Amino acid sequence: MKLLTEQIICVGSALGIVLLFVFAVHLPQKQGLSELEDQIRARQEQLSLVKRKTSVLVPLNKRVEFLRTAIAEFNKRLLDRSELGAYLEEVVAKLKSAQLISEEIRPQSPITRPRYSELPVTIKFRGPFQNVCAFLDDIETMTHLTQVRELKLQGNRKGEPQIKATMVLNIYCNRS
Repeated sequence: MKLLTEQIICVGSALGIVLLFVFAVHLPQKQGLSELEDQIRARQEQLSLVKRKTSVLVPLNKRVEFLRTAIAEFNKRLLDRSELGAYLEEVVAKLKSAQLISEEIRPQSPITRPRYSELPVTIKFRGPFQNVCAFLDDIETMTHLTQVRELKLQGNRKGEPQIKATMVLNIYCNRS
């Protein structure tokens, strides 16, 4: 009987130690692990959301860089106001090289835009139609940004092959 009592005490002690371990160590650790798993899931969801939101940044950054390059190229084509006299001389030289006779070159009031200014210049000249076309082609290939805003051609009624032309040439300048 003593052996049975010792065995019951031993089993009871072992069972007590197991129950103590389960309630004092295992269950709190299991709950802590469960809380950590919940935190991991929440962080993974946040990370997934952030990844979705930022996935557009790479193409957006590429687009911004493309636009910066385009703006830099546009700004290179704008004329600096200090170069305006030389630029008008270049236009006159193109008139002469196209064998056209210049009658008037008159700058108008500048038009201020947010990133640049427009300087309209009225140019009146005469000459053969083919030469007028060659001059307009030369204007199109100039380094700085220009635009023929108006072009009026008038034939000569005396039977001469010359025509009279009036055009407004917009010269685009930096706003400095």
